[in-house]
Amino acid sequence: MLSLCMIVKNEEDNLERCLKSVYDVVDEIIIVDTGSTDKTVEIAKKFGATVFYYKWNNDFSAARNFSLDKAKGDWILLMDADDVLDENGKKMIKVLLKDDKIDAYLFETISYVGDEEGSDALSNLNVRIIKNKDEYRFIGAIHEQILISILNHGGNVTEVPIKVYHYGYLRKNIKEKDKRNRNMSILKKRAKKRARQSFSQFQYWSGVHGVERL
Repeated sequence: MLSLCMIVKNEEDNLERCLKSVYDVVDEIIIVDTGSTDKTVEIAKKFGATVFYYKWNNDFSAARNFSLDKAKGDWILLMDADDVLDENGKKMIKVLLKDDKIDAYLFETISYVGDEEGSDALSNLNVRIIKNKDEYRFIGAIHEQILISILNHGGNVTEVPIKVYHYGYLRKNIKEKDKRNRNMSILKKRAKKRARQSFSQFQYWSGVHGVERL
């Protein structure tokens, strides 16, 4: 059984395109909504998704891990609302899930950049399918990653020739979602938290070792 896990917010312009590309290869669709005010949830339910609500706390990993906790499948497909699974890759997925020796699969992500799709693109590898294990979880409040967790627990990871097309880096999408300010806000809050933690640790060790304070 393959579960699709996604976190979304105000993705009415993207979600249907994404779900159309994957709904016939997954057995379960888990959508975690972090505060949509548009038709995102309505679109998700149209595809038979089970929708959960998560209060946004500026931590992408926490939201993603919440979605993983809800999955019932033996395997999990990881997608964003502005992703589209390549049609040719669908045929391979059922075969991949039969290999018990592999814990995670890397797909090639083609990210469109610039003013319109096809004008320019970037390519990188991303974890897209994982075994549903409690120890495989995302880390990092922003630019969250799960590969480190999988490798730290001895998981076997392999690359496969399946493509996912990503539309989130197109200039219009970045502007509409104000991604730069959103990301900077999260980074600033994390930096302040780390600074407070570091100062608290300094105070503690100063007291323990009798360091003179000015």
